[in-house]
Amino acid sequence: RDRSPSRGLGDVYKRQMKAVGIELRSYDCASTDQNVPLSLGIPATTIGGGGSEGHNHSLTEWYDSTDSYLGPQLALMTVLSLVGLEGETKPLLPKRSAS
Repeated sequence: RDRSPSRGLGDVYKRQMKAVGIELRSYDCASTDQNVPLSLGIPATTIGGGGSEGHNHSLTEWYDSTDSYLGPQLALMTVLSLVGLEGETKPLLPKRSAS
């Protein structure tokens, strides 16, 4: 079982999806900009931006913006869960010391 710090980021996001009633239909791997922080030992994940899409980076690529407003909402909820709200919730992400 993967116990890397980044695994926890995906788990937090999946809980936020469930909280707003979005069903996780797939959890795919792809090359993304998260590779840079991961290579530096910084936990990272990539999350959806809302809506539905398919056939990425091809001539038949498509996008449906239905419920696309949920993407930014989920991103904010995930960030707030990770960093916490002063006086309200503790952060789920451990604080890193400056190097």
